[in-house]
Amino acid sequence: MLSVVASRGPDGSKRFDEPGLHFGFARLSINDLSVTGDQPMFSENQRFVTMMNGVIYNAPELRRELESRGRRFNGNSDAEVIPHGYAEWGNGLFARLRGMFAIAVFDRTTRRLSLARDHFGIKPLYYAATRDGVCFSSSARAVSLHPQVGQTLNPKAINEFLRFRYVKSGLPMYLAVQTVLPGQVITCDGRNIEQNQYWSRPRFSDSTIESSEDLIEKFSSLLKSSVKRELLSDVPLGVLLSGGIDSAAVLQAAVSGGAKNLIAYTYDMSGEASEVREASQIARAHGVEHRVVESNDYDFIDSYIKAVQCMDLPVGDAIVGPTYQLLSVVRSERKAVLTGEGADELMAGYAHVAPLRWLGRLSDLGIHRSLLATVTRLTPWRVLDAYFPYEASLGESGKAKVVEIIRSSNDPAVALDNATSIFAQSDFGIDELPPSGAVSSIARDFSLSTLIDWGFESWLPNQILNKMDQLSMAHGVEARVPYVDVEMYEYVSTLPTQLLLSRKGNKRVLRETLKKWGYPRAERPKRAFFKPVTEQHRDELKALAREWLSPATTQRHAVINDVLVSRAMKRLDQGDFLAAKQVATMAALHIWLEQDFRR
Repeated sequence: MLSVVASRGPDGSKRFDEPGLHFGFARLSINDLSVTGDQPMFSENQRFVTMMNGVIYNAPELRRELESRGRRFNGNSDAEVIPHGYAEWGNGLFARLRGMFAIAVFDRTTRRLSLARDHFGIKPLYYAATRDGVCFSSSARAVSLHPQVGQTLNPKAINEFLRFRYVKSGLPMYLAVQTVLPGQVITCDGRNIEQNQYWSRPRFSDSTIESSEDLIEKFSSLLKSSVKRELLSDVPLGVLLSGGIDSAAVLQAAVSGGAKNLIAYTYDMSGEASEVREASQIARAHGVEHRVVESNDYDFIDSYIKAVQCMDLPVGDAIVGPTYQLLSVVRSERKAVLTGEGADELMAGYAHVAPLRWLGRLSDLGIHRSLLATVTRLTPWRVLDAYFPYEASLGESGKAKVVEIIRSSNDPAVALDNATSIFAQSDFGIDELPPSGAVSSIARDFSLSTLIDWGFESWLPNQILNKMDQLSMAHGVEARVPYVDVEMYEYVSTLPTQLLLSRKGNKRVLRETLKKWGYPRAERPKRAFFKPVTEQHRDELKALAREWLSPATTQRHAVINDVLVSRAMKRLDQGDFLAAKQVATMAALHIWLEQDFRR
């Protein structure tokens, strides 16, 4: 199990074993580089044994409070607030923490184990019941190695992965493994497992009555504070920098917060998708050293395969290859980087938000869904391409997807599924089923609140954060996400809609903040970080399909049929955006299955 998580902690490992308890930790040394930062850690009286993956940004404040209560610390690690804090507050500690974390605490007196995951699910934490207790890890694959757990696959997770390019429910790919949910604490006494929420995310409420100017000023202060807290480190930091406003704001706040020796890293997608010029200007304006990772220096297929293979919960998106390449370069110079992940979910930054809100108003506008669907179906896809916000072709399959979304827009949960899926259930010989679980329960309408809730419930933890955590930790790099912060969220969730999405565009509160900071490109439109469907990329996907979607491979795993593959390949030749995603996702599944079963 420790060997599986070795890349997450390449600086050393340590074990603690006693009858009925086995703790193993792989360390990435970022705070307190000495032996006093080693884990597992203990409370003063040795009653509590603790481990933590991640970082506690408010550790200095918690430490001062604990010391005032008589608790004595051995070193300067942020992780040391866990044993002392648990001794002081028990499970009440977790709600006090500000950071990203997966935590295990064992009470040697009561023989109870507590497992806690951070508020938003930035760090993964998996567990499985065994005959005499529980097995847990930051890796689902590590948990599956326990002889009482095993690697029987979860068909629901595989189905979701193929349909959505990620497992939207967050279910592990192994049937016997479960995930600790964001804001959840699991307690086990060797017989029973209890699940409790120590924090529940409030819904967006549009409830504040302050002036816009005051609201923007408060947001500005919170963003600066969040970034400054995340500078906590005994090693120099980096920043993943695109040419967009999310990472530009993080970089500017880091510099103003006193960060030293920053290096900014940018991946050059080349061609029209390149943001190197803008990123270089941003880095230069702040006196920050800049590294550009050239796409031509790496083999996409090799990087894509390695990226998928390193994931417990795979993501079938071609962008994992470039991200893997980027982080391999970061690792040669930095152990921790700040990123702009989470800004789009927090501030309604995605291109689909405005169209879906408009769809929800069709009845109010006197437009019949069936009529609009018919008009769209009869419109040539090349005409619709003019409204498609990606450097790719919508294609026939993309047009069919738009028609499907319109027709189902009277049921927001189904429409959201259709809007975010790349396959229909019927493609796998399964009748269309109503969506289930948390996403279904929150998708009551197409309000901004619902769409943001969906992002935080599913897309953010199970796609965006999951992808970044796994790809960064595969290289022993800690990716920090200052937009994914409790105080930031609880504040932004009260903002009026016009400070998030208005006729002027999206992310209004961030754009207005950047204007106050003197940033000249605050109104720059969002450009997605994705692999454009160029002729070169089509050739890469074809080569990927030849290797991983051959009849021999697909028949061995019997998850998809060759008709799906051939149809997607035919549409890929036409530059079809959706077909490119289908090929990348089907290949990713078989890459993951093949390497897993080979072990």
